[in-house]
Amino acid sequence: MNTCKNLIDLNLIKLNMHFANKNEAIISAAKALVDENYVDKKYVESLFAREKISNTYLGNGVAIPHGMSNDRYLINASGISVVQIPNGVEWNSGEKAQLIFAISAKSDEHIEILKKITRLIRNKDKLNHLIHTNDPHDFLKTFALSKVININTKDITIKSSDFACSYELTLDYPNGLHARPASLWLETARKFNSDIQIRFINNIADCKNLVDLLNLGLRKNDKFTISTKGSDEKKALSALKKAIESISLEESIAAHREFEREKLFLIHKIWTPIDSHNKIKGIPVSPGLVIGNIHLLTQKNSSIPDIFSSYTDASNKLDQAFKLTQNDLNLLYLNTKMSIGESEAKIFKAQSDFLQDKELLIMICRYLIGGHGVEWAWHNAVQAIVDKMKSSSDEIIASRAADLIDVRSRVLKHINPTLNKDIILRELKDNSIIVSTELTPSETIELDHAKVKGIITVQGGSSSHSSILSRSLGIAAIVGAQDVFLFAHHGQTAILDGYTGHIYFNLSDQDIVSAKMWIDEKNLHDKLEANVLLKLPATTRDNHSIEIAANINDPSTIEKALAMGAESIGLMRTEFLFLDRSSQPTEEEQFNSYVSIIEKLNGLPIIKRLLDIGGDKKVSYLNLDIEKNPFLGMRGSRLLIKRKELLKTQLRALYNAAKKTDGLSIMFPMITTKEEILFLKEYSENIRKELDAPYVPLGIMVEVPSIALIANQIAKYVDFFSIGTNDLTQYTLAIDREHPLLSKQADIYHPSILQLIHKTVSAAKKHNKWVGVCGGLAGEPFGAALLIGLGVNEVSMNPNEINAVKSFIRRNNFYKFSSIAHQALNCESAEEVRLLEKEFL
Repeated sequence: MNTCKNLIDLNLIKLNMHFANKNEAIISAAKALVDENYVDKKYVESLFAREKISNTYLGNGVAIPHGMSNDRYLINASGISVVQIPNGVEWNSGEKAQLIFAISAKSDEHIEILKKITRLIRNKDKLNHLIHTNDPHDFLKTFALSKVININTKDITIKSSDFACSYELTLDYPNGLHARPASLWLETARKFNSDIQIRFINNIADCKNLVDLLNLGLRKNDKFTISTKGSDEKKALSALKKAIESISLEESIAAHREFEREKLFLIHKIWTPIDSHNKIKGIPVSPGLVIGNIHLLTQKNSSIPDIFSSYTDASNKLDQAFKLTQNDLNLLYLNTKMSIGESEAKIFKAQSDFLQDKELLIMICRYLIGGHGVEWAWHNAVQAIVDKMKSSSDEIIASRAADLIDVRSRVLKHINPTLNKDIILRELKDNSIIVSTELTPSETIELDHAKVKGIITVQGGSSSHSSILSRSLGIAAIVGAQDVFLFAHHGQTAILDGYTGHIYFNLSDQDIVSAKMWIDEKNLHDKLEANVLLKLPATTRDNHSIEIAANINDPSTIEKALAMGAESIGLMRTEFLFLDRSSQPTEEEQFNSYVSIIEKLNGLPIIKRLLDIGGDKKVSYLNLDIEKNPFLGMRGSRLLIKRKELLKTQLRALYNAAKKTDGLSIMFPMITTKEEILFLKEYSENIRKELDAPYVPLGIMVEVPSIALIANQIAKYVDFFSIGTNDLTQYTLAIDREHPLLSKQADIYHPSILQLIHKTVSAAKKHNKWVGVCGGLAGEPFGAALLIGLGVNEVSMNPNEINAVKSFIRRNNFYKFSSIAHQALNCESAEEVRLLEKEFL
């Protein structure tokens, strides 16, 4: 019996065939396998038996007939025959097959080709070429495989050496290669056609596969080799090397922040109970001592249906579920970025990469070919990888299984809505301590944080993404509490000690009083210490001060912003009044809201930006036109000028608020021309006079290159500039900053962005006007340093970023900021600017 045959060769390819019906096509495809001794002639009957119970049409003109699982004894060697039918043959009603891949598989040898067939279906140009080509070698090129050997009926791909184009690196990431940096490696690799692999000792990973990369278990100081093979191998190698090196600084900063957070676990005095009690021990992952009521999250044992319909149906369901899951993760990313910060938000960017994982695709295809339903195939394909990750001796790899489980739940929910929840949720009450077997990252971020005081899980580790989110959210948490369900009962009072990992039950009144006193003393000490640090101005060592402001989306976060050390509100978005409702807010509603917000500030400055609807923000009741490219369409001030009823109502509310309060400035969004400025100023002044309101400074957002380039000419028409670096980057580089493939290239450190900021600041100074920055660049310590060096008057950021930025400013000198900023202006790429950051630190 020949077991060394190629899976596909020239003798198995038939071109320009014509058939009267599907049966003739299947017989022809099977005959090639029989003639070349891949299968016994009885295997033809097995192909027809499969057709009676399954639809083997994949879609887009591709069919994959294959035999029954219990007929594998008829297979002499694994192989795939190809039959090309340019004019097509009816496969089933409404389905015309033009390429047939007949599969004989002893074990899993066919999976690599099946994976390529699945990809081929999505590439209509390449698929159309193969349907009409007269050269059989085109199929060999398209489905080129690694050499395989047969060992114990399971094939192993030989990857014993690097590709010829290679480079050796030493990993300098303090926390090793975990999901966030790995996803950036993968994102870079997928931009190139070449094969890209990473070798660590004798382990090799496909750089376009997230699970592969994580399973390498790369740690700091490990030496590894990147190698590439293909048409753009040199460019791919160079780009990946740059990407790996460019994020080393980001990883170092993240590790330093984590180190600073770990200091929170070190307290001089540990709370100890007075009376005897039941006590269990877990691993403390987020500090804090809390008294709360146990809230059990129990798991439902959901039965996963296993009903096969057709490959087309399964493919469509998976595609749709993947798209909806991607939308979910994009929204989670944006919400997390806004509420906590960019670093934590990247957790959900990394999760997106699982949706394109090759190993998952292979397993799903394997299960579908075996006749399983799409829900069952997806669930069990994920479980196979989860089991492998959980069995790893590397804690970081094991902890990432929760991310994959997270993605699995979301996809399952979209495939079959009846599988929506695996957790039985009771009504959450105040002062709750969540107890669960495990929490995924999205479950952690979507908890009602106002009611949750603590989290206890049976599984998990200190480096899991759920633990990282708990620390960022300030929720005390313990993992690895193996016996918690033996003691914890829903609704009972318990004490969670996130410093030591102890959980106390059956508490006496004395214990509760003692713990409350300890918590009050600790809170008072922390508040006094924080007030001293946070209230200090952002003044450099050589006595240069910069105003630190906060970006606010929701009035409820103003108090937090002030507590975090904000000296003003540099950007108060007003969209919150217009979203999540069925009609436009009245003038009175807006007036009451604006007065309430301004009064909270006790005279501190606040810049309110007029309604910025359009682009990525939609409001159904406004009945906006559907645009092919909304970011370049009717948004911001363009919409306000067109829909003057929106502009008039908002300006009247703001000017009336200014009559009762102090500190207000008004800002116009998305300005592109002088004419827009003049119109809006005149319109505003007419309303001000009509209401007999005080003068209010009027400024503009600098978000597009056109306005930055003529800043010197228009500075005389405005009271101030506020630069939005996020949109400015998007419009300057012509890259959607949320694009799944290109977003990494939309780098706010690009020299062109810095030059536009410099041009705006220079114009403002020349006309004695004030300029601030309210984009993402302001919230990064080094970004703030560059802005200060360029001469901005204020930097405005997410409240959570204020402490780090203030501390960084106070530790350094203005002359260093100025020097590094002007060096950055002369850089040729964002990578060069980021290298300056490394040198600076």
